[in-house]
Amino acid sequence: MAEMLYGNFRIELDANLGNQVDRTMPASPAAFTRRWPIPVDPPPALLGRDQELDQIRQAVLQLGPIQFYASCGFGVTTLLRYVAAGRPG
Repeated sequence: MAEMLYGNFRIELDANLGNQVDRTMPASPAAFTRRWPIPVDPPPALLGRDQELDQIRQAVLQLGPIQFYASCGFGVTTLLRYVAAGRPG
């Protein structure tokens, strides 16, 4: 059996019995306050990604599935920030 702590939770992993999640301490009222959306500064200028932004916007308008994947440092988070902010490239 393995045990993992994550924030306010203890997770016990057992291949035979399954998993169990317990709180390590009572949750504070602050744990239930709404934190989203977090106000963020507008994203910086995005150069050379117009084609990707257009494809994303078309998929959003058509209610189609969208998948983002790339290795670290390729700008996926920046693309997501632009889409979320609704800003043109």
